[in-house]
Amino acid sequence: MNTATIINGYASRVLERESDLDERSRRWIEIVIDESEAMSTVIDDVRVLLRTTEGSYQPEAVDASRVLADEVDKLSNRRESLEVAASIPDVFVRADDLLARVFGNLLSNAVEHNDAETPRIEVTVEPGPDTVRFEIADNGPGIPDSELESLFDRTESRGSTHGLGLYLVSQLVDRYGGPVELVETGPAGSRFAVELPAASSARSHDPVEKTPTTALLVM
Repeated sequence: MNTATIINGYASRVLERESDLDERSRRWIEIVIDESEAMSTVIDDVRVLLRTTEGSYQPEAVDASRVLADEVDKLSNRRESLEVAASIPDVFVRADDLLARVFGNLLSNAVEHNDAETPRIEVTVEPGPDTVRFEIADNGPGIPDSELESLFDRTESRGSTHGLGLYLVSQLVDRYGGPVELVETGPAGSRFAVELPAASSARSHDPVEKTPTTALLVM
């Protein structure tokens, strides 16, 4: 357990148990909680980045439909009111156990920076003979022109809203032999696309249950 998690735990406990806190004190504690959660995310991402540089990479057939559906399910914890439309057929890609971080970071990015009254996320999957294309779209405010050129770069700017998460996505997707791109962005929202090498569903061990095509609405 890292220090940020411990800080978050104690701050959350104070917020829950101390009923006589004034509004300003409660807000300060909420800031501590938010910042500790952000710190934990950065720490986890750094650990993943370190893994990508250690040893040789051995790709395997990964049930991307299940991994993506699991990450979509987690969105219900992000916002109280959130609409999610997802069409996820059964697909396998050549990747590893870090694939969840690709989908998780793109989905989190779409939610955390979305200021719409009712945030909406659309997830589509397009299987092909050699590759599988995954697209994640949102109805957020779009990405500022000033950030577009360095969107997938590693940034040290505290003020940037798109930093290590997208950098990690680009590193992992490159590791898997595919591209990631910002397809479009503007006042109506943004759309990211990831294309990964397709794989057979054959496994060296017992197959896991695959996720059928789904249409989800999370509120």
